[in-house]
Amino acid sequence: MKKNFQRIIIPITGQGAMAHIVRSGLLENIAQFVQPVILLYWDDKNLQNELTQKGYEVYQMKLIPLSAKYNDIYYKLNLWYLNKVLKFNGIKIEDKLNQHYQNIQKTFINKIRNYYNLFLINFPFVVKKFLKTEEKIFQQEKIYTEYNQWMKELNIDGLFTVTPFLREINILARVLKNNHKKILASIHSFDNVTKRGWQACMFDKYIVWNKYNKNELLYIFKSLNAEDVFVAGAPQFDFHYNPQYIIPKNDWLKMLNMPTDKKIILYAGGAIAIFPTEPQYPQHLKEAIEQGLISKDAVILIRNHPLDTVDRWKNFIGTSTNVFYYEPQHGEEKLDYSNVTDDDLKMLVSTLHYCDVHINLCSTMTIDGSVFNKPQIAPYYDDVHKKGEPALRAVYYQEHYKPILKSNVIQLASTKEELINTVNEALQTPEKFTQNCQHCVEEIITYTDGQSANRVASVIQSFFTT
Repeated sequence: MKKNFQRIIIPITGQGAMAHIVRSGLLENIAQFVQPVILLYWDDKNLQNELTQKGYEVYQMKLIPLSAKYNDIYYKLNLWYLNKVLKFNGIKIEDKLNQHYQNIQKTFINKIRNYYNLFLINFPFVVKKFLKTEEKIFQQEKIYTEYNQWMKELNIDGLFTVTPFLREINILARVLKNNHKKILASIHSFDNVTKRGWQACMFDKYIVWNKYNKNELLYIFKSLNAEDVFVAGAPQFDFHYNPQYIIPKNDWLKMLNMPTDKKIILYAGGAIAIFPTEPQYPQHLKEAIEQGLISKDAVILIRNHPLDTVDRWKNFIGTSTNVFYYEPQHGEEKLDYSNVTDDDLKMLVSTLHYCDVHINLCSTMTIDGSVFNKPQIAPYYDDVHKKGEPALRAVYYQEHYKPILKSNVIQLASTKEELINTVNEALQTPEKFTQNCQHCVEEIITYTDGQSANRVASVIQSFFTT
């Protein structure tokens, strides 16, 4: 134990937290002034050994279920939060999308229950009663008593997390706050603020990507002061500005078994849970190359989402001399439960660097591609499920994504033919499509100096040592 250093609990909840906290150098940086105590969400002996060899304490996260009684009151408060407090459209838009694409429909009984509770939350005295009930039930929950005891046994002085909206993390924060410990959150992604449910615990301070996130937090948490929200950029983008993360091109091509004399159309896939019909778009591009509608001097590289597997893309598109696949690492127990190594990050950064055109469906990857000044094209149609097309188009107008649209960095393709024509034009005259790339990047991640992890570390140091 480092003398006089505060013992700060730091959960590693998945791949995003690994990149944000560990691979960015943030953990090593903050270990100079606090004693990190790591909570790892999955059983990974190699990762545990790596972290312990560096001098960190590592424990397995305890995932304890909440009672049906608590979940019922949480449901009511979440309904109130989403309809009366949040007032951003992202969750509602995604719900409509799920209804179309995942066939998620509420039963008649659930609809009646929903309408009844929607009626109740119109009355402030009812909401006040719900909040009191929640507090009373919460303190009787097994997760509360066990987390409370656990944090005392570990002699924890505070919490730093990049996933404050996960329920068990918010509960952990609440336990510590009730014991007058400091809690700090660096929000991992720019969509988290407007697309997560009710939070029982507000953190003491927040670190965010941009001015939009800051304003969203201040709108949601009325008692939060502006000086308690810090805009520091996105640490997971620091790698993009580090030339050491770019693999020599011939080596990169060999790793993907790709030809050396072709232009590369990168299709960055989304999660299957959100966009199940998405493989149609690279399929349309593959057919266009085969039919001579796109030059045979181009090939397609499909990178599936880390929370997806490459199988659904291969099963839909099949093998072709014009199509190549890049599958990010994922976990076995749960796709997100996986280490992210420097080699994984080098593959991502190199792919963004070497591709010629970048296509994705309403993804954060638009920002990644814009860092490297690549033409950004987005499908705005659905030939597989035409009835779902309006819901699909609506996802681009979620609150968090509006600044990207406003930056004019994306070319929306409203039909298959428009997608093909836009790709052709982008391959021939990419400069026509990249004029707004840096403006988009500055709007969303604010800083383009590759030093965001250091800015986050400075906030952490100030917060826990003063």
